Amino acid sequence: MEFRPLEANEIECRIGQVARNGSGLSLLLYKNARCDASILDETVGPENWQCEFYECKGTLFCKVGILIDRKDGLAEWVWKDDAGSPSNMEAAKGEASDALTKIAA
Repeated sequence: MEFRPLEANEIECRIGQVARNGSGLSLLLYKNARCDASILDETVGPENWQCEFYECKGTLFCKVGILIDRKDGLAEWVWKDDAGSPSNMEAAKGEASDALTKIAA
């Protein structure tokens, strides 16, 4: 199974910092969780992956499972999880999106 590279139109951009003297700024390039979900749909099919969010010690985690066909003809769920970090804009939404995005990286 191979996931395709990101396309240019899937990369989002926002201003990260502006220099105090107005001489420049830094841009943040990122992909969002919707992009990750679309690529998962394309690669494994929408019925062959799932995600669950859970909290552990005050931190939000996302767990993604992909249904894999084994050599013996059976299928099994393979899981991966990671924690998110709250964002500066919408903390809870950003934390959930970040958790899913980290897994798909």
